[in-house]
Amino acid sequence: MLKDKITSLVVVLIVLLSAPFVTAADHLIKYPNMIESYYWTRGCTPTAAAMTISYWDYYNDVKYIHFGKLIDYYISTDGVNNIPNLLHELADAMGTTSDGNTLRSNVATGIEKVTNEINNYSFDARTRDFSTCGDDCWTDVKDEINAGRPFIWHVWGNPSGHSTTAWGYTDNGYVVLYDTWDNNPRMPYTQYRENWYHSEYRYNSYGKSITRIIPGQWVESPSDVLLDDPYGGERLYAGTNYTIRWYQFGTGITHVNLEYSVDNGRNWRTIISGHPSAGEGWKSYSWRVPCETSSTVRVRVLGVRRVLFFNFLQGADGSFDECSIIQQNLNAPSYIRASSSSVCLSTAYTVSWGGVTGVSGYDIEENGRWYDVGNVTSKTFNPNNPGNYTYRVRAKNACNTGASSNSVTVQVNSKPASAPADVLVSKDTVFLNESFTISWGEVANTTGYELSRNGSWQEVGGITSYQCRLSDSGTYYFKVRSFNGCGTGPESKAISVFVKNIPLSVEINVSPNPFVPSRGHDLITFFGQTAKKAKIDIYDKAGRFIQTIENKSNMNEIPWKPTDEDGHWLASGVYIWVAETPDGDISRGKFAIIK
Repeated sequence: MLKDKITSLVVVLIVLLSAPFVTAADHLIKYPNMIESYYWTRGCTPTAAAMTISYWDYYNDVKYIHFGKLIDYYISTDGVNNIPNLLHELADAMGTTSDGNTLRSNVATGIEKVTNEINNYSFDARTRDFSTCGDDCWTDVKDEINAGRPFIWHVWGNPSGHSTTAWGYTDNGYVVLYDTWDNNPRMPYTQYRENWYHSEYRYNSYGKSITRIIPGQWVESPSDVLLDDPYGGERLYAGTNYTIRWYQFGTGITHVNLEYSVDNGRNWRTIISGHPSAGEGWKSYSWRVPCETSSTVRVRVLGVRRVLFFNFLQGADGSFDECSIIQQNLNAPSYIRASSSSVCLSTAYTVSWGGVTGVSGYDIEENGRWYDVGNVTSKTFNPNNPGNYTYRVRAKNACNTGASSNSVTVQVNSKPASAPADVLVSKDTVFLNESFTISWGEVANTTGYELSRNGSWQEVGGITSYQCRLSDSGTYYFKVRSFNGCGTGPESKAISVFVKNIPLSVEINVSPNPFVPSRGHDLITFFGQTAKKAKIDIYDKAGRFIQTIENKSNMNEIPWKPTDEDGHWLASGVYIWVAETPDGDISRGKFAIIK
């Protein structure tokens, strides 16, 4: 939005409300509030001239004067009051004395010297004297106001003489004006303005005169700049980027200089010089606000035409009011969160945090290493390695680095990395329905295990051994792998188990059966035609191996005392025996022990 350069609507409202009632017969210029008020300086005539010229500086409908080239209204030469440089230039050109007196003959020539000779504009500042022109001067007054032009009203009839700025007239002969001697502040920023009716009638015209400032056209092609941002009142955060925006009129400007002041316009510092800015339309520049603190910041843009090595000022504009640079002590982000506390490898997750005002970006720490992530409030991660990843965040700008946030940790998991080691079987050859055990070593980062029998996998839980019984003869191949929530690990090498049938042709008997030690039984005897060649394995009812008995006497019977390793009788119960001859013949049976 293109912002009008208006002194203060509030001031104008106060002024208008404080003025006498203006009747329907009054005739006023279109934009009286665009006449800037200045603190009386070095004389009323240069002050009134500067006030009158300020109208054309502001008046966007006509824009005869490039704002900022003649009127730097924000420059206060005494550090307190609103006094532009132009006022001093006019006083010098008019030859205004130290006590504030200005010769009438010097007024028009002084204005034209400043506007035309110094600033290369075309102005016609004609002077008419009521003492010689009579009613024609009243016609001049009406013509100027009807044309929408304020003028300098010279009151020569009093002893010292006085100049004011006229901006209207009444049908009954009064002139509506702003007085250059009104020292009643309307606003804290020393805005001095009063609107009142002068008491002199046109027929009592002795000593009255009028200086009409009629603006001409630009010497070169129309060119101007109008600053839009900062307009005034903005808070510029030190160390951050702020976009300066201006609108460019005409085609005469090729480059701009951007400057800022922190001492109310006494001194200007360069933001950028010779920045390309050709053509009509909106322009912008991203300014890194300096690392300082000031409550009186002004920004201005100077449009120039560059011809070879020479720059010709075409137009200028400045911020309407003061801005401030805030040197910010950056807070820690208000929170830090992860989208998940535990993820699988190759699964992305996001760490986010609360934004901090006035920052240019953020640093994030991952497991002790800080790096810049730009001006964002979230970052997505996808680590290449499993493990725990801890994060913290801190805000920063070009001037400061803030405190760190709290930390958040994400556990990154992978599927098991290795196959189970040391896969073993308790027997590599078993009989039908004979139990045997498969065991394996533990694997890290594992939830459980799966066991494959001849290619068919089944989950067996978190154990590291598994007991099997097989009811069909043949060779079986077993493999083991581990798993967790992220997948299954590699398979172990295959291990085989051969399952044999049990032939019924072996003749071996057991006596006594049941075996009762309390009856004087001392030995169990396995006997039969093939007993002398057999090897006999003893199992309990649950299939647990107990002992192997071999016939070392080459007899047809094998005596065995059913005791454990400590010489104690085996517990009461049913036991299984399996006899195998060297030819592979197998016989099996049961016996009981009753204690």
